[in-house]
Amino acid sequence: AAKVIKPKIWKQILGGYFNDLVSRGIIVDAAFSKASLVVTIDSVNPNKLNTSFRVKRSGVARISDTAAETGFNFGSIGG
Repeated sequence: AAKVIKPKIWKQILGGYFNDLVSRGIIVDAAFSKASLVVTIDSVNPNKLNTSFRVKRSGVARISDTAAETGFNFGSIGG
């Protein structure tokens, strides 16, 4: 199907993102995050990707907190 992100593709996207976060000094070990990355299709909702991973934050910030929110775009991609 067109415009579908499969778990394998999503893992590749996140792998590139981990590299970017290392180059920005936010995390320190992209390989660690990639090795812990798990992406599955939800067992109850087949339209949902479940994503989990671990990170090693850099020492740039002494205290930090991360919250991630997601939403849905029911329109076009990239708009």
